[in-house]
Amino acid sequence: MKKRTKTVVTIVLAVIVVALVAVPMILKKPGSAANTGAPPGAPGVPAADTVYSVKTQDLATGSLRDYLELSGDVITETNVDIFPDTGGKLAELFVHVGDHVVKGKTILATVDPSKPGVSYSLSPVPSPLTGTITTMTAQLGATVTSTTSLGTVGILSDLLVESKVAETQVASVATGLKADVTFEAFPGKTFSAVVDRVDPVIDTSSRTKTIRLRFLSSADAVNLGMFAKVKLYFPSREAKILVPQESVVTRLGKTYAFVVSGNTVARREVSLGLAVDGVAEVVTGLKAGEVLVVKGQELLDDGAKVKVVK
Repeated sequence: MKKRTKTVVTIVLAVIVVALVAVPMILKKPGSAANTGAPPGAPGVPAADTVYSVKTQDLATGSLRDYLELSGDVITETNVDIFPDTGGKLAELFVHVGDHVVKGKTILATVDPSKPGVSYSLSPVPSPLTGTITTMTAQLGATVTSTTSLGTVGILSDLLVESKVAETQVASVATGLKADVTFEAFPGKTFSAVVDRVDPVIDTSSRTKTIRLRFLSSADAVNLGMFAKVKLYFPSREAKILVPQESVVTRLGKTYAFVVSGNTVARREVSLGLAVDGVAEVVTGLKAGEVLVVKGQELLDDGAKVKVVK
């Protein structure tokens, strides 16, 4: 038993001696990280460099055009109320909504001005305008006066779109601005329009201003009363470097982009201006002609090695 114990002790001592001799030799070996004190990846020290795959695009200048999305209703520019010349009971109605009428010739209704004990001839109500009956609110037998509107006549060949603009946006809206108008009834079709009038006052209840747009293209298919979607364009801005918003990253409160130089990237701090539909203006930090990383930039840092892929 004692003999076996002595054998084990002898082996342990031999291992310790070998270690004491080998370690100094390793530390003195040229080019080793332990000898130079250099971190992995430094010159003369073997390391596995990471190469990041990225997608790029060439930087160029361009002009953004901001816009405002609104909703509206199709109205007629000319819409006249129908009033009888005298009061009484509405005796007859000769027209309906959609009927074409001629000013002074088409009789729309008659009013019986008779009173108990006194009979009068029926009083005709002629059309006040050549156009189309757009509303008819009168009902047979109803008592009317000379200030009671029986309905309206409008000119459907001259339709407008009426929209409301929030008070916070009215400073940017003016006559002459171009717009695209669309309707759910005509999917995929766009009607060109222009701001024709801007009301001079704000509606105090809704805090909006009313604008009216005139169609520039044919709108024969559009009907009075249709609901419209309006994209109102503001004037084009001064040309600047444009980048996809997703190509920039924010780190510690600062915004950066990466440009490719050879097989590495340089990190640039940038400041952005207006952004429209995912595209942003670059105010400072980049130049036209540089190659911008647009995909794969999330893991990059200054000096990182990259491989451009299609």
